[in-house]
Amino acid sequence: MTASPGGAQATGSGSPITVNGLSAGTTYTFDVTASNAVGTSPPSVSNAVTTITPTTITILPSPASSYYDTPVEFEAEVNSTPHGVPTGTVDFAAEGVDMGQAELSSNGQTTGGPSAVLDVGSTVTAQYGGDPAFSSSSASLDPDIMPAETRTVLSSSANPAAANSDVTLTAAVSNTSTSVVPFGSVQFSVNGNPILTPEAVDDNGQASVIVQLSAGSYSIGAAYHDDTAAVADFDDSEALLSQSFGTRRTR
Repeated sequence: MTASPGGAQATGSGSPITVNGLSAGTTYTFDVTASNAVGTSPPSVSNAVTTITPTTITILPSPASSYYDTPVEFEAEVNSTPHGVPTGTVDFAAEGVDMGQAELSSNGQTTGGPSAVLDVGSTVTAQYGGDPAFSSSSASLDPDIMPAETRTVLSSSANPAAANSDVTLTAAVSNTSTSVVPFGSVQFSVNGNPILTPEAVDDNGQASVIVQLSAGSYSIGAAYHDDTAAVADFDDSEALLSQSFGTRRTR
């Protein structure tokens, strides 16, 4: 078998036969002959074939590690084996949602890639479409996005309070890592026993419940949890408060 142009040759006892020394992005035809004890056949010319070089792609997040609500910029590097620099574009997506496209520079790395705020546990994909000399390739990455840390503060509308009077307990949940207000819910408890069902936090990160308790001292708890998705964007936090209800006085 002889390649044209270039004249690279290869022989073998059967199909397939590998021809080495070909240039990427070049269109070749091959003159093929078969030989046995009787003799050698006339050359048969193959269809035109354009060679391409395999590529691999690496996703490059910046910063490499971050808390939820931190914008992360994504670039990609496309490498080829054994040599050459791919050209073209890379398409980015997060959880199947398009993030945008970036052009490869002269070093095979994108510039001006997309930036996004992603949920904890998100997967980012990058797809290189290839060019006449280099094959397409794709890659995926789970960026190191950590749940934002939180702090819960519990307060009472009256402490001590008269026995069996209405007391409003308020839990204020703050984000100590980034700026977004936490979402999720707070489970209030009295002496470790849950009060009804969890209360959703409002746009200010607060949740409240009204209690009426007999005379005594109680340990009030407020446990915050981001229950809005399978993977939480915020860490859990909790607070305790000692609440006293006194004996109602009569005259």
